[in-house]
Amino acid sequence: MDLNTRQVLINIQRYGQIKKFLTILCYVTIFCGIMLYVFHGLSKQNSIKLINDFQSNKDDYLSEKIMTNPKIILQYNHNDIYNIKASKAMHKSNNEIILQDVFAEGNIGKITAGQLKISEDGSHLVFTINPVLILK
Repeated sequence: MDLNTRQVLINIQRYGQIKKFLTILCYVTIFCGIMLYVFHGLSKQNSIKLINDFQSNKDDYLSEKIMTNPKIILQYNHNDIYNIKASKAMHKSNNEIILQDVFAEGNIGKITAGQLKISEDGSHLVFTINPVLILK
């Protein structure tokens, strides 16, 4: 074997060792990244801190419950039943519920309105934003 052939074989052997080293390094990096991701995902410190912040500063956070396509069946006296349908309902406090794009149907007729405010535990119903009443 001549000197050039021997040098080429030595270079090929070195490249093979570099390839093995880089392959092992990539697998170790991927494994460490997965382990960090799993341990970070399992840590609950951030969520516990957020809940603790919320419980200590309830006035700083405004919460709102939103419901889509709500339906309400309202009975007034013993004979009058009203079916109320809306596209969206929002509930910010126990005293007030706001419904958007309202359609109500009952024994006396139909009511359509852009908004319905229900307050005082359902005692007051106020139809606002272009209400229309169609009597039977």
